[in-house]
This record gives sequence, structure tokens and C-alpha cells, in this order.
Amino acid sequence: MKLESQDGSCFELEILGYQFPQTVGDRFDSNWLLIKYSITNSKGTWTATDPCMLTSEVAELAIWLDKVSSGEKYQSEFAFMEPEIEFLCTQNETGEEVLRVYIHSEYAIPPTMVELWVEFLLDSVDFGGVANNLRRQLEKFPERPGI
Repeated sequence: MKLESQDGSCFELEILGYQFPQTVGDRFDSNWLLIKYSITNSKGTWTATDPCMLTSEVAELAIWLDKVSSGEKYQSEFAFMEPEIEFLCTQNETGEEVLRVYIHSEYAIPPTMVELWVEFLLDSVDFGGVANNLRRQLEKFPERPGI
């Protein structure tokens, strides 16, 4: 999944695999995904790899992106059980509708920064394409049954 803006800001997310590939039968441990993500803004680029999403959460993110794309009613914020990454539809300081992606990860944020985020104008994001990219990635790592 890749989001880019005209000012060079970028957010990328890639599913690398299951955190515990041999674990089966545990609702959570069987389905934690190892996620590589990077964020680029005017201050630099930061990358991290962390088991911070469940398979079900990635599927829910794709549905949320579809709702944003279609104008269907949706929550303005999408967050995960592990709070490393957060998506927020809001208005920027000039009143434009934007998708803001926050990184709250201790692995990605330098100690000197309070928060790290990038934003994308809503009308410039191919939400359907981004959601489909997530679904294609998730096909390789489907949700595994738990007890």
C-alpha cells in the first residue's frame, strides 16, 4: 500500500508475514502480522518493522478505505489494537479534507520528535486502489482459525 502527495510526502505499508508462522489455533498469536511501514515528510524518512496489526484489522482497514472512497458513512478515525499507526480523516489548517496518517511507534519516531504524520488530500487518494492493494497482500496471509 502506498500513499503519495504532490509535496513528496509518502506512507507505505507492506505485510511481510505472520509474526508467529508456526502458531495455529490461537485467535491472536496465529494472526499477528509483521508489518513494514515507512513515512516520508519534509523532515525526512523513517522506516520500521513491527508486528502491529492483526489479519482482521488489515481487512477492516480495506473496508474503511472503501467507505471513505464511496462517501458512505464512516468513522473519521481508524486505529489498531497496537497503536503504532493511526488513520484520521479531518480538515487541515486551510479547511481542505485530508487523510492524515500518524505514526506513534517508538521504533520509528526519533526521540526528539513528539509526533510524526503525513497528510493527503482526500480527493487525490485512490482509496479503491489502496484498499485493493491491501486485500492482495492479505491473500498471502489469510486469517487463521483460533480457539
